[in-house]
Amino acid sequence: MRHTETPGSTALSRPVRAALDVVTPFTAQIRREIDYQSRIRRELDEKAGTSPPAPAANPRKARMAAALIQRAVSLRNAGELEQSLLPLQQAVEANPNNVNAVYDLGLTLLLCGRPADAVARLARTVALKPGHADAHYNLGIALQSLGQVQAAITSLRRACELKPKKPRRADAYHRLGELSSMMQRYSESAAWFRRGAGTARDTTLGCICEARALIIEDKCREAADLLRRALARDPQNVTAILLLAQAVSYMGDMEAATACYEKVLTLTADAAGPAASAFSGLVRVKKLIEADRPLTARIAKCLEQRTLSDTGRMQLHFALGKAFDDLRDYETAIHHYDSANRLRSTLSPPDRAVLPRLVDTVKAGCDGEFFASRAGFGSDDETPVLVIGMPRSGTTLVEQVISNHRDVAGAGELTFWMDNSVLLDRVGVERIDRETARRLAGDYLARLRGYSTKAARVTDKMPFNFLWLGLIRLAFPRARFIHCRRHPVDTCLSMYFTSFEITRSFTSTREDLVFYYRHYLSLMNHWRSVLPRDRFIEVDYEVLTTDFESEARRLIAFCGLDWDDACLHPERNQHEVKTASLWQARQPVYRTSVERWRHYEPWLGALRELLPDA
Repeated sequence: MRHTETPGSTALSRPVRAALDVVTPFTAQIRREIDYQSRIRRELDEKAGTSPPAPAANPRKARMAAALIQRAVSLRNAGELEQSLLPLQQAVEANPNNVNAVYDLGLTLLLCGRPADAVARLARTVALKPGHADAHYNLGIALQSLGQVQAAITSLRRACELKPKKPRRADAYHRLGELSSMMQRYSESAAWFRRGAGTARDTTLGCICEARALIIEDKCREAADLLRRALARDPQNVTAILLLAQAVSYMGDMEAATACYEKVLTLTADAAGPAASAFSGLVRVKKLIEADRPLTARIAKCLEQRTLSDTGRMQLHFALGKAFDDLRDYETAIHHYDSANRLRSTLSPPDRAVLPRLVDTVKAGCDGEFFASRAGFGSDDETPVLVIGMPRSGTTLVEQVISNHRDVAGAGELTFWMDNSVLLDRVGVERIDRETARRLAGDYLARLRGYSTKAARVTDKMPFNFLWLGLIRLAFPRARFIHCRRHPVDTCLSMYFTSFEITRSFTSTREDLVFYYRHYLSLMNHWRSVLPRDRFIEVDYEVLTTDFESEARRLIAFCGLDWDDACLHPERNQHEVKTASLWQARQPVYRTSVERWRHYEPWLGALRELLPDA
């Protein structure tokens, strides 16, 4: 199971990563939403009894609030959504405990693209009436658009528990699938999507849910076929088109992905959220040339839209940064990358206390004596090949080389060891017994064998597995570890420039990148000293791209395999690529990313500390 992007999210995308743009202010859609919410509200009011009654309002103020609400309804029905806010605000001021007024104001703020303001009103609604299912549902949407993923999950789960109407429940399941994916809970995500598919059978939403579950399970071809059938019935469904673009790009069909993104832009000229997702995807599936310069103007125009959320704005700044980098306008590119990262830092602020404590604990617990005293723990199976290092250090290229071998399967980036690292927090690695180590080994092998039952080796290129090598070696003393290295400033700048699918909080400032990189180096120095040389090697990106065949042969020999000429052509690998390198992985090996940092030397700031002569 590998990282999957979600249409409407950052690439990536997009890794916890920033939330989706979820508000699409089409007038017709707004009217349908208002009508639906009004019907549900009336039904809930009729059922009542789920919360204590609000304090009685002053009769005169109650009449005033009712008149103001009616005025707001008239304005909304006339398509004047923004203008309906004032009478709703006045109604709430007249009667702060009027559930209908508070809820209508929260919903209208959400539909106007003001999720932060909507959260306060929707939270007030559920405080006044805890059984208000649609208030919980829309509170989840607002929280999702603000990047408050866990809070959004809580609200949407509550909405499902209150059993709103069937179509609404399916959409809640769909959103829960998206949010669980953002939290890297991929099995849980697939389960939510499948519940959505079961609830909305024979609908486009049901097909979308099933397709997303298939993509999580690395069945992109099946997902694409399903989406094409859905689009034959519903050709203008933007979500389905974006998801199809994602699926085909993972399979390496960048031309088809480009056509999908352009179609979305044709259909959503006035919708900032879907357009931001399409522009973000469009610049990722190709390298821009001078003839593509008009695309930058289109993206800049989208940035001007008032309804664009911070997440969408971040997406577009990353897109413009990548576009201007392709066009070699580095000063303009860094301006947009800085703007994108300022937004990313507010969505996922870093916590510097966690990493040093983790690194110190691992180094203290996993020394040579620790492994020697536990010989015979785990499994002697040699299937796992773990490709580790910092993100953007060449891990995708290395995996593409190895997994193109006839006897190797590629599993992409698995979160298995990250998910099981809770064991270290709970008992410490030194207290993991033989039975636990063997259970972990069996579970991991079952996961790998889900990609191939016959391959001699299966690769797992989750870069952050460098944090859990002690646990992995305990379970698999014969596993192989390939550490990918790249110039530290090139590595850090590439992370700074990348809109990851799962947001990494340490990538948003130069100072945090330096902080994280130094702790990574410290831990890798430790692993280098305790892991045997026949189980641990290092490959430098710069050497790999210069002396490619020699390095490729060294990698295959390290894996204990006979040579296969297919390994010289990683760009022909049919393996699905779901990382930020999805375009680069389909190109012949190139060296244009070596010493890329020199283009940005005037703006390195704290990253200068990582230069060799600093």
